Amino acid sequence: LREKCQFMSGVKLVKDYLCVNYTVNGGLNKQLVILEKGNVIPIDSINEVYSFEWFNDSLLLYCKENQMKRSDNLYCRNILTGKDSLLFFEEDLTFDIEVSKTKSYAICSIQSQSENEIFMADVKSDYPNFKQITKRKNDVVVHIKEFENRIYSLTNENAVNNKIGVYKDNRFVDVIPHSTKTVIEDYIIKDGYMVIKSRRNSFTQVSFKALNGSKWKKIEFKNDIFEVDFMSLKNDELKLFYSSIKAPGTIYKYDLKQEELTELKTTKIGWEYKNDLSSVRSERLWVKSEDGVKIPMTLLKSVNPKRQHKGLILKAYGCYGSYGAGSSFSREDMILIQDGYTIVYAHVRGGGIMGGDWHTDGKLLNKTNTFKDYITCAEYLIDKDYTDKDHLVGNGVSAGGLLMGVVINE
Repeated sequence: LREKCQFMSGVKLVKDYLCVNYTVNGGLNKQLVILEKGNVIPIDSINEVYSFEWFNDSLLLYCKENQMKRSDNLYCRNILTGKDSLLFFEEDLTFDIEVSKTKSYAICSIQSQSENEIFMADVKSDYPNFKQITKRKNDVVVHIKEFENRIYSLTNENAVNNKIGVYKDNRFVDVIPHSTKTVIEDYIIKDGYMVIKSRRNSFTQVSFKALNGSKWKKIEFKNDIFEVDFMSLKNDELKLFYSSIKAPGTIYKYDLKQEELTELKTTKIGWEYKNDLSSVRSERLWVKSEDGVKIPMTLLKSVNPKRQHKGLILKAYGCYGSYGAGSSFSREDMILIQDGYTIVYAHVRGGGIMGGDWHTDGKLLNKTNTFKDYITCAEYLIDKDYTDKDHLVGNGVSAGGLLMGVVINE
């Protein structure tokens, strides 16, 4: 297994068995092997597995990719007999199937880029009898979580900036309603508290309240521009993974009762510029696009670079409602900044940093807004003498390459 494995994408355990999913042939193919605990010889294997979960100690749920690398099925394999049962097959070529699991339920999501439907099966039953809890609706996406034996949803249905609901009487009832000013990105509910990660006017926020209270409180960090992910919530202690422009990945704990933030661990930086982080400054800039909409940019530069020049790298993505980069630590950016470059992230329409409407205003027939926003940002940086036309560098990766291809020909 060690000789064949090139990248391990999943390891999952049950009472007597272990599943390992890994890539072979330079990442072109996937192989899932099933082993008995304590034995290195696989008792079974499945090719091209996209996602998988143990339903119980002897039933394995898995989705396979077809020749087009599309996951269009969900199978249940009995490890004791080696027999498969097909549970779902999706004919629509724009959709795929993914299986996941909460504490109490197996979750099947049949999904496209812009919509999905959800099925659940109680893991206490002997067989995965899936029940549909949400139906496909145009441009509606639902994400499921379980906290303290209750199913919650984060959805954009009639809520472009998302809302949180709880499953009750065969439907979802709003817990946190939609806000036109705040985008809900993530949440955690446990031990008498609700904690929400949101974004307001392009800035990340973390807020919390007691479930039996009404007052929301905000967790304050050192920097205004940062990203954060929830790790755990137990009793009154919230653990967070935090990263800002000048701070690499840092684990914090926050005492929700005492309202105290404590640093637990910081990622070590192993290069010569690690002592120069204090010289890096970040700033949120705003510029009006040609239709009057204000476009946010994140500017990063050193007040004491190793070299002085006017090179500026203008990065952008602007697709799929992505919040994009520019708020968390980047080794690549730090090396370029200390070498004298200025880095600017243009948060153009098509992304999601300003909410659901920001995404909609930069896709399909509105896609030209993405290109115009980027050009406006570039012109602003030249006009304000952050750089000049001979030292401006455009950068767009993946879908951002489309953006680069258009603007370079404008």
